[in-house]
Amino acid sequence: MTSTSVETTKGSAKQKAGLAGWLFSPLVGVHASDWFSLMKRYRGDIPPRYWPRTGFTSAMSLLNAGLAGHEKRRYGAALAEQSVEAPVFILGHHRSGTTHLWNLMAQDQRFAYPTVVQALFPHTFLSFENVVHRFGGPFTPKKRPQDNVAFGLEAPLEEERALCAATFMSMQMVRHFPQRQAEFERFLSFEEASPQEREAWKQAFDAFARKLTLRYGPERRLLFKEPAHTARIKLILELYPNARFVHIHRHPFDVYRSTMAMERVTRPLYAYQPTDDDKLEDFVLWRYRAMYDAYFRAADHVPAGQLFEIGFDRLE
Repeated sequence: MTSTSVETTKGSAKQKAGLAGWLFSPLVGVHASDWFSLMKRYRGDIPPRYWPRTGFTSAMSLLNAGLAGHEKRRYGAALAEQSVEAPVFILGHHRSGTTHLWNLMAQDQRFAYPTVVQALFPHTFLSFENVVHRFGGPFTPKKRPQDNVAFGLEAPLEEERALCAATFMSMQMVRHFPQRQAEFERFLSFEEASPQEREAWKQAFDAFARKLTLRYGPERRLLFKEPAHTARIKLILELYPNARFVHIHRHPFDVYRSTMAMERVTRPLYAYQPTDDDKLEDFVLWRYRAMYDAYFRAADHVPAGQLFEIGFDRLE
């Protein structure tokens, strides 16, 4: 490779990073009705520096709304006939090795998992997936911003992205609107959420899982991964009584250090509001404690043979 081509590659990477930092948000797949309802409440809380990202999300939400109607008409009957059998959920706090384990298990062709495109566009990926690959591929970074893990539109991505875009009932919303953190804390475990919120979340999850089942076929078991699910075992078992769980854990000092570094890198890339770094440590410690308090309350009640534990060191 010549020095000119190396410089071109570096320049392209910088352009991708700049575009992502200026415009992109994981809420890019939100429906217009949901997004503008949120904006009606939050628009006064978004400073001008975040208006480009807000405008891009608004434009995409309108496109999603049109395509979602088409997708519902085309696939609605087929989706109603789908059933989801005993998905596998990878549990564990952020930076505990959940992604590494997921990438390893995903090599088994008996599993299917949500890709980046599918998780970012939950309302439309059945009809919009090829278009995103064609036009979004050139702008997609090759590695995740918080580490050196390979990234691409076909890579696995947590279903929490889809649930966040579909319901806003997600701890991911704290990254988008950090000044509204208190509004979303109950969506870590859902133990303090209302019955209506719990039911809405379960319906949204099952709708997304049905789409994946239609996309990949019922013979492939769905493999999910999301740190927040570590606190949601009871809720998940209400939806899928035969679900399987694999919990990976790592030394808490390593987890804490790595999580703080991750949050500092990723929050500015997703936010519509400035982040108060002085409060970040308290948030990370609160989430860590709350997540495992809920996990320990639920783990002993998981039916025999449905929960497996593994340490990160043992996995390596």
